[in-house]
Amino acid sequence: MFITGILCYGCEYCAAFKTDGTGVVLQRTLQTDSRQKYFLYMPRQGGNAAKIFITVHGISRNVREHAKEFASYAEKYGVVMIAPYFPADCFPDYPRLGRKGNRADIVLDAIVAEVVQLT
Repeated sequence: MFITGILCYGCEYCAAFKTDGTGVVLQRTLQTDSRQKYFLYMPRQGGNAAKIFITVHGISRNVREHAKEFASYAEKYGVVMIAPYFPADCFPDYPRLGRKGNRADIVLDAIVAEVVQLT
């Protein structure tokens, strides 16, 4: 497995970065929507057939903190971690699934589908 088009967030996990994208928190842009960002962590043993763990930020939109904190969990349990970012200008009411703004659940489905293809 090889992941392309990745921007590293620049945290301490970068020291463990390998060319296949495992063992580091990565910031990605959804291939079908360049406005949509998410963080991804692939355990060092790789993501092939690994279960997916999703952590969603709260109203403070602290997605980077979620990604950083849950990366060790993902590594320990051998799961692929996805931390989607739902910015206030596009998803003002994201916990309520689209009462105002875009539907976060539909975007999350697209992110998961992309990650499944990458792994």
